[in-house]
Amino acid sequence: MGNISDTKLFIDEQEHLDDSEYREYAEPDDENKIVADDRNVEKILYSYQFIEKTIRRLKERKEASAEFYDNEIKKAEKNLEYKNSILRSYLESNGQKTMKFSNGNISVRKSTRHIHSGSENKLIQWCEENDKKNEFELIKKTKKPSKSAIIKFIKDTGFTPDDWDIVEKTSFKVKTQ
Repeated sequence: MGNISDTKLFIDEQEHLDDSEYREYAEPDDENKIVADDRNVEKILYSYQFIEKTIRRLKERKEASAEFYDNEIKKAEKNLEYKNSILRSYLESNGQKTMKFSNGNISVRKSTRHIHSGSENKLIQWCEENDKKNEFELIKKTKKPSKSAIIKFIKDTGFTPDDWDIVEKTSFKVKTQ
């Protein structure tokens, strides 16, 4: 569906209907009410059949059109992913975190996430053992671990609390003007 010969066939049929004596049976007109009688019932049925066929073809074209645009969007997204990887490689090969150009900016940012899978009480105990004077402020005054301070402590000392995993996440961004 949706090829040139189908389109031409549809246009030819539409022109045939518009130019034929059946036109009055194709569209309702308040001035000329259609009355079925022995003389025109075949013409009305032909017109009815043609309209049904037209509706079916329009629905098929609508569906084909949606599929077409879905495929085009997928192609464009794949193209963006490809160009994203090229730009990221370029940025990394230049050893930069951010580069600005007339058509946009490219940047990369690393962030560290820690996923806690143990109990908070164990984490408080670990903080108290490793920062007895609370000089790193690993424990907030409400006796709640300061995760940002813990992250800094881990980076500075290399000591990691039990039940903690360190996950590094890198995000890459392309911004166009």
